[in-house]
Amino acid sequence: MKTLLLGLGADARGDRAVGALVARRLSARGCPATVRLVGGTDLENDPGWNGHDRVIVVEGTADGRTPGTIHRAEHHVPEGNESLEPAGSHPAGIEEIIQRAGHLPAHLEVLSISIPDGEDGSVLSHPVAVAADHLVDELSQELTEPLSGRSRHVVEPS
Repeated sequence: MKTLLLGLGADARGDRAVGALVARRLSARGCPATVRLVGGTDLENDPGWNGHDRVIVVEGTADGRTPGTIHRAEHHVPEGNESLEPAGSHPAGIEEIIQRAGHLPAHLEVLSISIPDGEDGSVLSHPVAVAADHLVDELSQELTEPLSGRSRHVVEPS
């Protein structure tokens, strides 16, 4: 299975850059996925997921949840049915990426780390840093194992 990891927030700082930070850390660990960092202006282009069976999008989202909460939404598209309306909820930035692409990959996962509302600092807040470390460890393991048998859930910070 060919996997693409999109880390959103390449042109951001602080908590808003957590998606790109996770992607960079996974790349440094030798992640077996293709890694692409995406910034705000990159959303104007096709996300480049043609030819990939699985796409994982990681981003920081000011969604009102406790900062550091990890939310995972998965979308499976039956072969030949690349609908532009995936089931489930996902952040508006992802909707924009899907619309630009014009189609969905067979397996799309959106991993959102909740960030504080109005965050504009230059460093990661503690709860977001802890969540990023957890997600890097989890994805590093997942990307070297089969997809089946894993639980999917919201991870609340402790």
